[in-house]
Amino acid sequence: MLIWDSILQVTLSQKINAPLRTVFTVFTDFMNMEKNLSGVKRIDFLEGEGQPIVGMCWRETREIFGKEATEEMCISSIDAPHTYEVTAHSHGMIYKSTFNFKKAGKGTLVSLQFDGFPQTFGAKVANMFSWMIAGTTKKAFVKDILDLKKICEN
Repeated sequence: MLIWDSILQVTLSQKINAPLRTVFTVFTDFMNMEKNLSGVKRIDFLEGEGQPIVGMCWRETREIFGKEATEEMCISSIDAPHTYEVTAHSHGMIYKSTFNFKKAGKGTLVSLQFDGFPQTFGAKVANMFSWMIAGTTKKAFVKDILDLKKICEN
């Protein structure tokens, strides 16, 4: 399989005034994701419903550009309470979202690295315009992180 470098990339970081383990627990509470994230319309679990483990998969439905969009996602790695990665395969792309958690004073610094890797020539050509969706992707992640921050800090 031919893999090209990431052509869609979003990075974010946010300080949260809550202990590391609390923040990690809230961010990996996939069972309550539908309730905790205002941007998520529906979650349907496929594999591993319950505690977050490698191989846990779900379908996540959001509204994007006025239409419902559903993506299948899986936890591809997890090292509690420091990091986890979610991977999705869609339209010839592999998307990876890597969340890192570090103690920062009395709080926690959450960092996100999101990458899109084209797997087919068609995906590479189509994603030459990925800059057009990078802003929308970033806004969705910011909204998610702020929703979870609110839960962690209450």
